[in-house]
Amino acid sequence: MDSIGINTQMAVGQVQSANNVQKAEKVALKDYPDDSFEFTTKENEGSLTKAEKQETVKQAKTTAAGWSSLFGVFDTLYYGLRSDKTVAKKFNLDETKDKDLIKTIKREQMKATLPAALGTMLFGVGTLLTGGLTWLYNKNSDPSKIDV
Repeated sequence: MDSIGINTQMAVGQVQSANNVQKAEKVALKDYPDDSFEFTTKENEGSLTKAEKQETVKQAKTTAAGWSSLFGVFDTLYYGLRSDKTVAKKFNLDETKDKDLIKTIKREQMKATLPAALGTMLFGVGTLLTGGLTWLYNKNSDPSKIDV
């Protein structure tokens, strides 16, 4: 068993840290001598498959419809006026490479909020009803029918 010389001026935290480092080195060398790991970045990832794009658009539509049931016209304006950069950041997309997908997401989100906005304007309190129905429809829709 290895021992650590303790300097009387060392803090308790320093001694514990030294013990933890020695334990980690022993475990790393003894139990896992050939292990390695890799980092991936957004630049190294390939483009999304069609099914992943459709699922992303479905998720975006469903979220927009859900929020529109609470805020109606304001959500239609919010989703319609958002910048491409904001959408790309929200869905972890590349702003230049996925430009068409970003436009599709914005268009579909805007369409998903229109029933609640019209419910607000026509019925006054119909925002919750029309937005809720739109959310349910989008939640249960088939993403393979979405054109991306």
